[in-house]
Amino acid sequence: MYEPDKPCSEKEARDAVETAEGFFEKISGLLKTKNPVQRVNVDFTVN
Repeated sequence: MYEPDKPCSEKEARDAVETAEGFFEKISGLLKTKNPVQRVNVDFTVN
């Protein structure tokens, strides 16, 4: 039997996973790029 709810919920689940992955990539990217830059700025201002 064809259940129309399954394809929609599967697509929604995939979209949610992709959104979450993109969100975590942005967060981890910001954390990776911001911390070294802040440390470098602090080093430059101290020097």
